[in-house]
This record gives sequence, structure tokens and C-alpha cells, in this order.
Amino acid sequence: MITSLRYIVMKRILLSMLGAIAVIASVSVRADNQVVMTVGDTPVTLSEFQYFYHKNQSQEDTASTIDRYALLFADFKRKVLEAKACGLDTISSYLADMQRYGRELAQPYVWDNELADSLMRVAYSHFAENVEVSHILISVNPSSGPARAVALADSLYHLAMAGSDFSELARKYSAQHDDGYLGFVSGGTVPYSLEQAIFDTPVGECAVAASAYGYHLIKVLSRRPDKGRVKVRHLLLLTPKDDDARREEVAARADSLYRVAIASPDDFDTLAGQYTEDPSGKNTGGNLDWFGAGRMVYEFEKAAFELADGEISRPVLTPYGYHIIKREAWLPTPDFEEIQPEIKNMIMADERQSMIRRRAIERMWEPAGVEVVEDVYGHVKQLITAAGGFTADVQEELLADTSVVARISSQKVVVNEVVRMLGNASPDNADTACGAFTDMMQQFINLSVADWMVATLPEREPDYANLYNEYSDGMLLYEICQREIWGKPQSDPAGLEAYFQANRDRYTWDTEHYRGMVVMAVNDSIADAALAYLSTLPDTVSSYRTELRKRFLTNANVEHVVAAKADNQVVDYIAFNGPVPTKVSNRWVAFRPFRGEVVSAPTCATDVRGRVSVDYQEYLEERFMEYLRKKYPARINYELLHTL
Repeated sequence: MITSLRYIVMKRILLSMLGAIAVIASVSVRADNQVVMTVGDTPVTLSEFQYFYHKNQSQEDTASTIDRYALLFADFKRKVLEAKACGLDTISSYLADMQRYGRELAQPYVWDNELADSLMRVAYSHFAENVEVSHILISVNPSSGPARAVALADSLYHLAMAGSDFSELARKYSAQHDDGYLGFVSGGTVPYSLEQAIFDTPVGECAVAASAYGYHLIKVLSRRPDKGRVKVRHLLLLTPKDDDARREEVAARADSLYRVAIASPDDFDTLAGQYTEDPSGKNTGGNLDWFGAGRMVYEFEKAAFELADGEISRPVLTPYGYHIIKREAWLPTPDFEEIQPEIKNMIMADERQSMIRRRAIERMWEPAGVEVVEDVYGHVKQLITAAGGFTADVQEELLADTSVVARISSQKVVVNEVVRMLGNASPDNADTACGAFTDMMQQFINLSVADWMVATLPEREPDYANLYNEYSDGMLLYEICQREIWGKPQSDPAGLEAYFQANRDRYTWDTEHYRGMVVMAVNDSIADAALAYLSTLPDTVSSYRTELRKRFLTNANVEHVVAAKADNQVVDYIAFNGPVPTKVSNRWVAFRPFRGEVVSAPTCATDVRGRVSVDYQEYLEERFMEYLRKKYPARINYELLHTL
């Protein structure tokens, strides 16, 4: 996501002038290319103006008249044109931001709705069913690679299918060092690839799946309709793992608390908040979010679903400790429409998102002009097949092959580039090797097609074009205003001072102010020494603070201050005969005035920097707009404008 300060400020500007940046307008934009206004020599179509106008009107509390908005829009366009005239659309920061934003904005368009809906429906079917499963996790050793893990998973699969005790296999081989029983699993509770294997495997059979955690051997024990979701509170007493005597003490304490709980069930939240050892439950009375099958450890889940609403369980032992559970409510499995946002979030967080985007890209192969050069592609497959795999000789020959195997618009995919990306892969048979080459070639093609899709989106998607141009104009608006108006008080201090002196009568004070510096130190002797040292420095010193630190390190400091009486304890003390300051900081206890004076009115811009900076910016804005209106005159077709 784009999070630069420039982006944030620019977004706020457009919010106030033209409506929000990051949403696509809900109104229907007319495909009307009639020119509603011309700013300088640049035409503005009715559809472009309507896009901005409706977004602005839908987000303002009070709608401005269309005529007034047209004048504001013309001023906006003038600033954008001036930014381009100054070359601000060619600077590296602008180009980088636009490239990043263009890709980000294109994401909703690189999406296959048909596949997305199908995957969401499948995911929902997993929410409607619970599968009882046992599981063996086989970790991959980074040094040896996946081959050993794959071989072990395959051996264990055949042993399990032949009737070996799955629990014994799990205790011996699982990386989790338990009997492998997971209990009932519902949709969204395990990694996607593992979930697919679990729900696709018939009862009594086994399957192997790969995930980021390693390889999973699963055995499906039974299936049942989903039992819905429950809402509970719980009180947890943690138990030590290797202290049987202490565990018995915790069990006895849990039993005592259970008796207290059932005696006053309405006070369970108070009891849980006072005694639970679950940190998250201390301030919530043991409250837990709604959950379904597979979301909690098996023992806890089983007890929660067996309770009636309002019922409190006897102490339930889990690997964490003893839980006393109060069930508060139950809900059936939600409808698809109700849970669809949750399912979509799940899909966006795993490999299904890539599947959907890949399908969308592959559907654009024909419009993008993808051409696989069959002679070259066939030659590569024939070479691999004849050698029986991706041998060293085959790899050497293909790395020297500069033939074009595919074309995408003006881009080319070359054989040796594909082979180079395969690296040291050494598939052990011809089919696997041909498949690896094909997959890598398709990745090359898809990357080029994705670039083509982003580049041609403005032509194919009016909403994208409008939003992209809106952001581009907003970036340029920020850059030109920062350069000509907002940054001037800092970049042009002489101009700020000249403006102040020309308008000095506008800046007055009701009371006298101390204007000067204050020396602060850790004791009186250092304060006196620091003051004496500063007095020896010439007026040309760029930073008194830096010079002071060189001599006194962190034992003294100096700051420039402009403050009225009663505004500041230190100023009252050094300039207005006030009491000794107290609790100013943990370090400074001694204070001295340096090159300061009490004045009745500001004498330079820095005395009233905030006020004069705002006024100076407004002054520059007026002058800048006068210049732009002369340079880029606007001609508005009000008759056409009023047809909106």
C-alpha cells in the first residue's frame, strides 16, 4: 500500500476539493466525450467532469452549485497543467508512485469472478460439514530438502492404508509428538491445501498434502453436519507439565471455583475476571468470540458444544490447564450470504487468490496476442523426452538456445531465459521435466500479459482510467502547491520576512513578550559557565545549541523562545520576576536569559511564525491563481454543463 506522507497529504487535499481518492464512484458515468470546458488548450469532457462532480456531491454535507464547482474544477486543472509545464510529471518520485499505484489499482481488474465464486461456494460447503480427522505432520529439513519428507510421507501413507495403527505412527513420526488426533475440522481452520485434502478424502482413507508447514498425512475418521457456533466464557487455571502434586492442587482449586460458579451462575463473568489465568480474559470476564468446530483444542470444543445455553461445565482438562466453561448462546451454520465476506477474506490470504488472478490473466492471452511458437516448444519437449529427463546435456544445450518460444505483443520469451529460471531443477523423468519447462514458460507469459493488462486498462476500463487520472492529477496538484505555496515559508525565509514587514500592523500582541534565548543546565555553576561561553561566540554561529553541546555535552542546552508572561514558567522566571520554575524537566534546574529582550510587539516573522506563515501562503495562493488564470483561460459550456 502507498503510505508516503506526500500521498496522505495529497489525499486530504482531494477529499476537500474533489472527493475521495481511493473509492470507485458508485454513480454511472456517462460515456460522453463532448467538451464541457477548455482550460488553456486542454479539453475536459463531460464524462470526466461528471465523474468528479458526482463523487464530490455524494461526499459533501452541503452540495455546491454546479457552476461554482465548475470554477473550482477549472482552478484545479490549471494547477495540474502548470505542474506538467514545470516537468513535475517527469520526476522520479512521481513516476515511481504512479507505477506503484497503477499496479495496486489494477488488482480488482485482474480477477476471475467465475472462479472466485466457485471457490467461495466450495469453501462454504466446508463450513457446512465437520470432518473428524487424525494427522501426522512431517517437517522438511532445510538442509536436505523435501525429498526425504516426501519419501517418508509416501511410506507412512501405504502403512496407514494397509491397516497400521495411525495413532502409533503419529506418536513415532509426527513432528507434533502426539497421537495425531485433531478432532472435528471445519472450513477455514487449517491451511487451504490441507483443508482440501481433508474434505476431498472419503471416510476411512488417507491422503497426503503439502503446506508451508511441511507434509501432512491425514486419515478421515468420520463426517457430520456442522454443529454451528457457540459463544462462551471460561475461567482458566494453568497447570504445570511435570509437577503432579501441583497439578492435583490446581485440580482441587478448579473444583472449588466450579462449585462457586454453579452457586451464582449470573456472576460468572466477575468470578472469571478475578481468578482466570488467561490474560485476555482478565478484563472481559473470560469472554471468547463465537467459534465453531476446529477453532479450539478438542477437549474444550467438545465440552462447549455439549453444554446447554446458560449451563456451566465441570473443570475440563486441556493441554493448557483446567477450564470452567459457561455456554452463553448457540447459532446454526450461517447462510452463504452472511459468511461470504469472511470466506472472501480467507481466499485473499492464501493461494486461492493467486489461482483466481492467474485464471484472469490466462483468459487475456488471446486479447494480449499471446503466440506460442509451436515448432520451438515442440523441439524443447522432444529434446527432453529423448534424453529421458532434464539431464546435464539437455540443460547445457537449452541454455545456449536463443530461440523465441512465445510472443506477447512486443515482448518475447526465449528458451534459455526459461531454462535459466528453472535453475538446478532436475526432474527425474521426461513428463515431469516437460511439465516444469511448460510451467515456467507460462509464468513468463503471464507476467508479460499482466503488464499488458495494466498498460491497456485505461482503454478497456473507464472507471480505472478515471481513478488513475484522478490520482495522477492529485499527485501533481500536491507537488505544484508544495513548490509554489505550502513550502514557501520554509524554503523562502526572506520572502516570509518581507511579507511580515509589509504587513507588520496586522501582527500585534496584547501583552509584552520575551523574545530571545534561554540557557538551561543541570546546576547553577554549569549554567553560568554556559552563558559565559555563549557570550564569546560571534553572531555568525549557525547553531548555538551545537556549539554548546561540544563544550558541555548533555549538561546544558539553549533554546530560542517567544512567550508572554504567564505562558511559560521559565520565561516568567528569567524575564518577568517570576518564581523559580518547578518540575520543568528531570534534568534542568538552572536557567539564564541569553540575548533576549522584552518587547511589546513582534519585530520579525519568527516572532509570529505560525500566523504569518498561514497568511503568507494565502497571499501566495491568490497571486499564483491570478497568474494561472491569465496563463490558462477557461471557457465553460454552461448550456452543456446544465444538462447534468
